[in-house]
Amino acid sequence: QIQRLIQIIDGYSPDLIHSNNSFTYLGYLLAKKMEIPHIWHIREYGKLDANRYYFPSKRVFVKKIVSVSNYCITITGDIKKYFRLSNNTDMIYDGVISSEDPIPDIKNKKEYFLFVGRLIPTKGVDIIIDSFVDFCKFNKDISLLIVGDSDDSKYKRKLKEKVLRESMGDRILFLGYRNDVNDLMSEAKALIVASQFEAFGFITAEAMYNGCPVIGHYTGGTAEQLDNIQSKLGKLIGYRYRNSAELTECLLKAIVGYSKSELKAVQEVVITLYSIQNSATLVFNKYRSILKF
Repeated sequence: QIQRLIQIIDGYSPDLIHSNNSFTYLGYLLAKKMEIPHIWHIREYGKLDANRYYFPSKRVFVKKIVSVSNYCITITGDIKKYFRLSNNTDMIYDGVISSEDPIPDIKNKKEYFLFVGRLIPTKGVDIIIDSFVDFCKFNKDISLLIVGDSDDSKYKRKLKEKVLRESMGDRILFLGYRNDVNDLMSEAKALIVASQFEAFGFITAEAMYNGCPVIGHYTGGTAEQLDNIQSKLGKLIGYRYRNSAELTECLLKAIVGYSKSELKAVQEVVITLYSIQNSATLVFNKYRSILKF
């Protein structure tokens, strides 16, 4: 198979190989065999977010990353820090939105919080439900909308049984897959991102771009995006937590929310940092620096 790939690649005579995933060594090995530069685009922590381990070890993987003729891009500063990378490493945020599209209007908020994502344990949906149940002791009006589905029928059933056990079927609604997520985000009190670790987190940037405050678990890419807001604007517009009790406190704070001008300022930060155009330009500039053209 590798020999066949070499034959295919030889037909194109590439100047470099760009592996858009850190879990395969194939691009690295092919580039080494063909004596051309290789870029490793690292989009995941490994065991923390994808429950996968680097073979034979993380240390050996990092040794390959920093080897001669190999270059690296990480999608957050935290991933760069996690692998302890410095030489030949660039941090380039993913492109989430187009800077050429019209900026969404900031809408009035409706009486619901929102979760969007796969219904799997690493996304923390069970923690959201527990915190929301506690929140409901203090509030009788706001609902929780859960958008997404799961191949893990056991976990999905566990979530629904928890909701029924707490007699919250009228307050916590499972909507399945939807094609109006942007609209749902724009009118939500807040989007809750409870993932144990997100390498970056498209949904966080998408929510902020749609004028939706984010309540984020303070780890990984979620923490970095919230920190970026605070750094750029001089204050945090959003909410961050480290445990279930703090999440409940964030839900209570989010009832009041933010002004339209504050949410508009967040949109501008998202456009500056996470545009498709900016990300593509930075990756292309990386090519130019390697190939010297």
